[in-house]
Amino acid sequence: MIGIITMFFYSYFLEPKIFFHLISSVNPPVKNNKFVALIFDDGPYGQATSKILDILKEKGVKATFFVIGKNTEEYPDILKREFNEGHIIGNHSYDHSKYLSILPGKELINNIEKANNAIYKIIGKYPKFFRPPYGLQSPLMAKDIRNKGYVIVLCDDNTRDYEKSEDSNEIITSILKGIKPTAIIELHDGRDVKINYPRENLIKALPLLIDKIREKGYEFVTVDKIIKEEPYFP
Repeated sequence: MIGIITMFFYSYFLEPKIFFHLISSVNPPVKNNKFVALIFDDGPYGQATSKILDILKEKGVKATFFVIGKNTEEYPDILKREFNEGHIIGNHSYDHSKYLSILPGKELINNIEKANNAIYKIIGKYPKFFRPPYGLQSPLMAKDIRNKGYVIVLCDDNTRDYEKSEDSNEIITSILKGIKPTAIIELHDGRDVKINYPRENLIKALPLLIDKIREKGYEFVTVDKIIKEEPYFP
């Protein structure tokens, strides 16, 4: 009981990264390759995601989109576009609840599988990759998820790009400061299940960010190439 109360306290009141690197089920990546992966959380998100897809297409970059099940039901055509243009689709829960990490196992898995079923109805694939909302997880949560065959994907470089107050130059500077081989770089094309939340700071930053990362000799790949896992269930 004390452990549950403690996890609730961390989940609700503290900075969302508190369990950020507690457990990851990904395979250790090869550290000498100058590959990096862009991941986008919280979409699909209307025009914001569409503009991001336009930029990625123009720059020839494939990314990984960790989508919210509820948002895929709102924007099925955008999810189809992500998949059809060669991006990887991952599961970011059904409703982005900050309480997901403390739910009983059955409720936790029901939430994740509800998202997976929503995704499957649109693209005909069940994602294997899962990212916990806010990066929050507990050892018990991670065990329950792994037992169902999911692969938990965390990240190395992230900014507060989801905050509308975060300047586009700050986003770029923050990421470039921590760039390293096989980095998984977290960005947000949405903001959980909010409506009409501004994403212009990221949209402005993204083209220049891609160019500057390439200037440093890095190649963009999807997450599956870094963690050496198949992204979808057979």
